[in-house]
Amino acid sequence: MKTRLMEYRKPMTQEESIIIFQSKVDLITAAQEQANKVKPEFQHSTYVYFITRYFVSAFESRYDSIPIQVWNEYRNALDHFFRHLTETGAEKTSGHETSKTKQLLKMEGHLQRAALDIMKIYCHKAKDSINELRTSYKPEIIQLVDNGDFHSFLTTETHRAEGLFEEAKVYDQILGETAHTDKDVINKYLEAVFVFDSLKEKLIDKEPHIAAANQTFNSIHDNASKGSTKHHFIIHTIFYTVVFIAGQVWESQGKPLYEEFFSEPKPTQANTDKIDNSVLKQDISTKEN
Repeated sequence: MKTRLMEYRKPMTQEESIIIFQSKVDLITAAQEQANKVKPEFQHSTYVYFITRYFVSAFESRYDSIPIQVWNEYRNALDHFFRHLTETGAEKTSGHETSKTKQLLKMEGHLQRAALDIMKIYCHKAKDSINELRTSYKPEIIQLVDNGDFHSFLTTETHRAEGLFEEAKVYDQILGETAHTDKDVINKYLEAVFVFDSLKEKLIDKEPHIAAANQTFNSIHDNASKGSTKHHFIIHTIFYTVVFIAGQVWESQGKPLYEEFFSEPKPTQANTDKIDNSVLKQDISTKEN
């Protein structure tokens, strides 16, 4: 069975990514056609099992395992089926319900719970892998794909899928024990599953474009970094060259001119003699007084 399921760590060709059913309508139509082939008392269980089997096969194809809780529901459903086949009593248990039909209802309940469990796990896995891809690349890289349109699509559809998934879980919780008899809860989970799956298909298609955008982004970043380093080197070289030349000019020309114009003149011998005579006369005058 080929599916469009993928782990983003593993490259997948377009042929390997094709899914059998492209929408919820396709799947439930096929399930109903299968259910119409059996007796009325087995139609609901056949319908639910067809949907469950499909997602179990898809999950096993991708993750090489089947969740234990789904296996447990299968086992319990099979147990009630054989109890139905071997039940000899026809006593009434409630209203017109016999023990034989009671076993069938229990079987249907386990099969429906298996369907809900596998779809919930499927959604969680899809959500995790989508978020893993989104966080493994910078937003600037994804925005390079399709001129930013893909980034907008990815954000919008991720929120839509998560919203549908939460809506289905709330509805499931409200139903409680009656969930096994409600087809609407299956439809709500199917809505979420197929939106997640469509989003994953888009990511598979865009994976080469994202890789190319990542390469372009890194190339631009590296070139800018190299250019910035070269620019700083040139600026520093020019700065220190100017400082060196200025220092040389100062020593050879600036400093002598500064000293010539701004330094105090050295006293001459005549001036020194005048100062000495003036001091001497002052001393004599002081003594006479």
